[in-house]
Amino acid sequence: MIQLQDVSRTFFRGSTEIHALRGASLHVRAREVIAIQGPSGSGKTTLLCMVGTLDRPTSGTIIIDGINVWNVSDQKRSYLRARTIGFVFQSYNLIPELPAWKNVALPLRYGGIALGARKRRAIDALAAVGLEDRVHHLPSQLSGGEEQRVAIARSMVIHPHLLLADEPTGNLDSQTGSQIIEQILTLSESGRTTILVVTHDPKVANRCARRLQMLDGQLHEYPTALGSSER
Repeated sequence: MIQLQDVSRTFFRGSTEIHALRGASLHVRAREVIAIQGPSGSGKTTLLCMVGTLDRPTSGTIIIDGINVWNVSDQKRSYLRARTIGFVFQSYNLIPELPAWKNVALPLRYGGIALGARKRRAIDALAAVGLEDRVHHLPSQLSGGEEQRVAIARSMVIHPHLLLADEPTGNLDSQTGSQIIEQILTLSESGRTTILVVTHDPKVANRCARRLQMLDGQLHEYPTALGSSER
């Protein structure tokens, strides 16, 4: 499903060179569920942006579903994102002028789905995260936890082949967080979706079949990184 080969990403802040990723390599099989852990600033979000084709690596190769994603046109990458990849951003990225259902339906619009079908699928996705009574609310009328659930519903509405989640339970209470993780894991258990989750929550990480540790821009398998065989 996903291959990263020696991927690096370097930023410049003024004259300072920042190595967000340092030769990261990763092979992910279809329908795997992987937790990525590590301290703040270690490169976890940068890695998700690379896998999600939202940012171009400084060097290295990224292959998704057999496609070398930086050797194709912008149009083909956009098509891949719209039809294949669901995102849960840490900052929600909701459009303030749109009610919840329209925020959730946006990826379907880019995928060419008709309006009536978009609305039905968006409302169903909101109901799945417990927000059936908030479909017409603007983001400003929602709590932070509700905004997070709208973002999660938006990521799931396209029935993605690949789901990338950046701290999906970070703004949720423990009960709601557990329910959301169950909903996300159902996507994999149904045989459709590969999932990469960046998380600081050990309860979330423990639910994932595989755990990776991000340290100083490099990826390590969890037991190697922590010096333990615990899972």
